[in-house]
Amino acid sequence: MNNQEIENQKLIQAGLGREAIQKRDTFFRHVLLVSSSIFGILVSLHTSSSSCLHIRLVFLLSVVLLALGILLAGIVVYDHAMIFERARRDHYNAVEAAINGRGDTLDVFSPTKKRTLVCEKLSLSLLVLGIITLTVYTILETLS
Repeated sequence: MNNQEIENQKLIQAGLGREAIQKRDTFFRHVLLVSSSIFGILVSLHTSSSSCLHIRLVFLLSVVLLALGILLAGIVVYDHAMIFERARRDHYNAVEAAINGRGDTLDVFSPTKKRTLVCEKLSLSLLVLGIITLTVYTILETLS
């Protein structure tokens, strides 16, 4: 491959990476919107007429799981918003280093933070567990 083909492949790869980040960001924005809506409806429509302690504890657990999932999804959305800022800053530093003779390349790679990857997995897991416990709560409430 000559230099022109390599540069074309780098541009294609950068475009695909940007598109993947935008898709993940859109997905987590929707997850955050839906989970926040469910949380708001759940809290506003809940009545404290349940007399059984275990039913109230299941409700509390579902609310806590949903709240933690929403918090982590918010962190993910924030981190996705900051990816391009980090890439811009890293590119600026690489250009500055190349101008000052400390670097000879302008190839910049800004990987996704480990925190973002952990929060993505945890938020989805907590939200799914929150929905499952909410379903258990509804079944217990119906049976009592």
